[in-house]
Amino acid sequence: MFIKLTFLLLFLLNFNAYSHDFPQSQAIDGYDCKKASEINLTDQCRKSRKWTEPYDGVLYDCHIHPNHTKNIDKYIEELNFNKYEFIVVADTPNGYKKILKGNEKHKKRLKKISKMYNSRVLCGGHVLGFIEKGRFDLAREYLNEAISDIEAGECVGFGELGIQHFDKSCDNEELLSTVGRQSELILDKNNEIFLEMYDYANKNKLLMDIHYEPARCQENPKTNEAVDYFKEVCSKYPNINFSLAHTGMITSKKLDELMTSCPNIYSSIKPIMKPSGWVNLEPPNNISNEFFEDWALLFEKYPDRFYLGSDWKENHRYYDISLTEHTDNLRHLIGSLNKQVQDDIAINSCKNLFAIE
Repeated sequence: MFIKLTFLLLFLLNFNAYSHDFPQSQAIDGYDCKKASEINLTDQCRKSRKWTEPYDGVLYDCHIHPNHTKNIDKYIEELNFNKYEFIVVADTPNGYKKILKGNEKHKKRLKKISKMYNSRVLCGGHVLGFIEKGRFDLAREYLNEAISDIEAGECVGFGELGIQHFDKSCDNEELLSTVGRQSELILDKNNEIFLEMYDYANKNKLLMDIHYEPARCQENPKTNEAVDYFKEVCSKYPNINFSLAHTGMITSKKLDELMTSCPNIYSSIKPIMKPSGWVNLEPPNNISNEFFEDWALLFEKYPDRFYLGSDWKENHRYYDISLTEHTDNLRHLIGSLNKQVQDDIAINSCKNLFAIE
């Protein structure tokens, strides 16, 4: 009898450890929202939207990076199990580094996944890295290749395009063990090859998924500079649908201002799962995985302009949870929004933006 009770107790404890009422990220020690507020424009202890019923519908995740996926068949099984009906895949802004080393496996992996699963591909993201490194020959070659892929129907737009992408480890040993040291990418925005990309996208009414970080580590964010730039290009290239990666990495107030000014600005929603150097880039949620109230209200104001783009990276050291646990967190976040907009954020905005039938 004692053995049976002991076994039952251990089973219940183990079951509770794997339940998803709260995300693992809440267990991180040493996080202080007051200190985080010191390097943000906004209060990281501010009001958040509490969880209610999790969203239970199918999901369209329209900004993910399965570059490191080792077992594609297993990955697709997990997508099906978690009710992902559609995905948009792209390489990361720093993916060009592998090509410089002669490794194009990740590129082939993305194409293979796109053929095996209901998905779309964004391409041309490597071009900006080659420009920044002064490899204009490769930038030209890969832009021409991306255009050929678009015209062949293999890609639907350009992305993920890193205009500014900083090292988020901030020389912190703990962060180095999770996010790692990242190469910095600061693009000359007037480069002629990049401007040709804009012209082609505008002429052909394409989407451009842009990653633009307004701050490095604990520097003061140059948010106004980023907003002014997007106001300029959204007006100059009215036929491009601009998607700002990760809610633009600016404040909700500034993104509201930008969306009011530019009807062709959209944005993907990336919940932050753990504190890192990313925290000074205005995350839409707190460390308890709850949307800040101001962000929740903005998503509800523009449900046709925001879509789920979680930035999930399979087999990446930053994500120490499974895809199932990650998806559970996403469902709780979406479920905290007004029921009238949940399908828009989870499905319809992406569906309309990428013209999915």
